[in-house]
Amino acid sequence: RVVLAFSPVGDSFRSRLRMFPALANCCTIDWFGDWPSEALLSVGRQQLLHENLDLANLDSCVRLFQVVHQSVEVAARRVSATDRRPIYVTPRSFLELIDAFARTLRLRRAAVETPRGRL
Repeated sequence: RVVLAFSPVGDSFRSRLRMFPALANCCTIDWFGDWPSEALLSVGRQQLLHENLDLANLDSCVRLFQVVHQSVEVAARRVSATDRRPIYVTPRSFLELIDAFARTLRLRRAAVETPRGRL
């Protein structure tokens, strides 16, 4: 057995299917569905703990990320229905949201620490 994993986001997946039609014709495609709320909370909490951000309100941040991700999923379904063009919101999108938050927080903290250190 061979397992191939492709992200359905972007044109590269479509072009690979056009170049190699056997990927879709002779294979079983298992599309991963939405994560349940509990999974988003658990994974988000672990990811933020792993980032060592020293957040006093960690659980509130995780809940906020969960709500944002689920709101984007709903909006993507609505836009897909009206425009007839699929928009993919994957679990990776949730992890990228948390990573972007961590990077931005570190940058902002560094920007505040630099002038404060000069005082």
